[in-house]
Parts: sequence; C-alpha cells; structure tokens
Amino acid sequence: RALALTKKPDPRSIEAVRIARLFAIGEATSEQLAAAWAAAWAARAAARAAERKWQTKRLFEYLDGKRT
Repeated sequence: RALALTKKPDPRSIEAVRIARLFAIGEATSEQLAAAWAAAWAARAAARAAERKWQTKRLFEYLDGKRT
C-alpha cells in the first residue's frame, strides 16, 4: 500500500517488498531478505542525495536573486 503513494517507486524498493512478503510465508531466505533490504536502503540513499542536490541548487538560486 505504501508504494502506491509514490509516483515512481524505485524498483529496488518494490523488490524489497516482494521479498519481504515471500520471507513472511517462508519462500525466501534471510539472505535474500538482507540483500533486498540493502538494495532498498541504497535506493533511499540515492534518492536523498538527489533531493539534497536539488534543494541546494534551488537555495542558491534564491540567494543569488534568480528566484523570488
């Protein structure tokens, strides 16, 4: 349900949810779950870095008077 709230969820996050569901019913290993979790967190870190870059650029545009 949470992924439905996101416009373009990262495929690594979708895969992590899929593996977590499989793990819950005994069809995925803890190793698979750990790998999917790590990939999802890497996606999160990439998204945060991109957002931070955009915010910094926007801030400097305001400070330089290019935006009001």
